[in-house]
Amino acid sequence: MSKFEDILEIKLPPDIKILGVTNSSKKVKDNFIFFALNGRKNHASIYIDEAIENGASIVIHNDKTYDSNSEKVIYVDDLEAKSSTKIIKFLEAYYELFDTSNNTYYAFTGTNGKTTSAYLCHQLLASQGKDSLYIGTIGTQYNYSEIDQSVSKKTTPDIFELFEIFKFYELENPISICIEISSHAIDQNRLQNINYFTAASILNIGSDHLDYHKSIEEYARTKFRLFDIESNLKLIDLDTYKKFNFEEIDSLTTISNNNSAANIFYTIDSCDIKKSTFSIFDKEKNKFDIKGSSYSGEASRDNIVGNWWSHKILQTNSQISPVSGSIKEQVVTFIGKEKIEQNGQTYEVDHFKLESKDMSLPKDKRLDFDIWFDKKNSMIMRVSYSRMRNWEYRLKNFE
Repeated sequence: MSKFEDILEIKLPPDIKILGVTNSSKKVKDNFIFFALNGRKNHASIYIDEAIENGASIVIHNDKTYDSNSEKVIYVDDLEAKSSTKIIKFLEAYYELFDTSNNTYYAFTGTNGKTTSAYLCHQLLASQGKDSLYIGTIGTQYNYSEIDQSVSKKTTPDIFELFEIFKFYELENPISICIEISSHAIDQNRLQNINYFTAASILNIGSDHLDYHKSIEEYARTKFRLFDIESNLKLIDLDTYKKFNFEEIDSLTTISNNNSAANIFYTIDSCDIKKSTFSIFDKEKNKFDIKGSSYSGEASRDNIVGNWWSHKILQTNSQISPVSGSIKEQVVTFIGKEKIEQNGQTYEVDHFKLESKDMSLPKDKRLDFDIWFDKKNSMIMRVSYSRMRNWEYRLKNFE
């Protein structure tokens, strides 16, 4: 037991057995060690008697007000101090694990999209041959193993459950961890002994869990506490940042797919089960970074990503294909002013012809579109073209 005594800086009773470790009195079994720590409302010292009744061989706590003469109950002052590593080092020693401070953490929070984002991050890392562990709403997954929910059913486990997950997968080396962080987990300080994220992201903040957080402002403040943890990269959706930025936070990187003022502006050009393409504009580079099926590389910011409902397509000399990522030079010609009937209304519009600069291109690669633009509302009302058959897109409504 000397290694445990050295880590916790205590003297354990002689001849005790430690067959398990937990911070939940309800999980205590015979010869478990129970850590009684601060809770959101109460200190877990109120569960010490229950833990001993359930078979705890030793209890470690940090409640200065708790008085006990039992040799089984030991007070340790700095268990949860921000600079303390006692709990983590104890768990590493108990589970005979590596130095887990070398793990790489990618943390995601938000009202929507945590699962998708964290799991996609996990898949990308695994596909590149990196050891990756997903932890979130649907369970846990190590590389390409089956998804498992046997260790923890919480979106975000606490630090003790996290180490149970490490042991479950018999991890032997530092690993990349893509983890969902719920607002409940932030508020309850479940991972307070994790002091560093490689990247932390706030995806969005909507009206949710207000029964718990009482107000949207308090909910947002809780989400923003994710950035209290040191992170190499702190990402936040630009609209969320503008709406809820309570105070200046160092080194935030804004990201958006609808506002090019963000530090990182991106578009999802196509998405299906086999392949997705997207374009990224990095303001620091002042260029798009394209990952497409026909073209991968950088492109000038002067390009517009092809989108029939953005009138900017009529103001550029080249566009980026949303399907393949290829860059197409174009010529836009004004045909004339017209009146069109659409959705029971009459619109005065400008009629344009948009064509490839090089009309010798094969027809299936060539730009050849008629576009009707409502200047008053800055809306493209109609697009028509012929490819295999005649197609026409009409704007149904707008606000």
